Amino acid sequence: MRRELLWKICFTVLISITSCDSKEKKDEIRAEAEKEIVTENEAEAALKEQITIEDNREFGLIAEIKQLENLNSLEYQIKRLGMDSVFSQQGLYTVFAPANEAFKTLDTSPTAKQDTTMSAFNQDVLLNHIVENKWNSARLTDTLERSNGQVKIKTKSGDSLQALLVKDEIILRDAMGTDAKIISSDIEASNGIIHIIDKIVRPQ
Repeated sequence: MRRELLWKICFTVLISITSCDSKEKKDEIRAEAEKEIVTENEAEAALKEQITIEDNREFGLIAEIKQLENLNSLEYQIKRLGMDSVFSQQGLYTVFAPANEAFKTLDTSPTAKQDTTMSAFNQDVLLNHIVENKWNSARLTDTLERSNGQVKIKTKSGDSLQALLVKDEIILRDAMGTDAKIISSDIEASNGIIHIIDKIVRPQ
């Protein structure tokens, strides 16, 4: 359908240009045609993006998190912060998802200090568990083995996690010096992958 529309635009332009004597008029017709093609491309891109987002809501990272009982606490925090859409975006992402047990030491009281490991779970903390691109355990292990057992991974918070290979186990060390171990890996989703970790990792 889109191809037919483009052919119609091109055919109309060809006829119009052929019947025009003025160079200025021909240039004007070409410019208008280019605008129509750009508009059509933009509309198609927007539609594809919306379809992808809808698919990710149903089959993506947020859908997988909702289905896993061990991530009920994380699901609650995502909903509380109103950040469901972050997990449905276009592109591929890796989520290092804290298990329910990791939230038991979390201080969510109004007096919680933001500069301690017991501070409330906020947007920056949540974003510190999300990494762009798909890092399955095989890729992580291979990268670590080729990097002397340690590599920095930038998160969506703008901070970095240090991934370490310790006795065949992958450890994530945050800016506070907390080490989180991957306890379940390679949970596939339409827009990425999930690894469950045993602790919350915080940005600086």
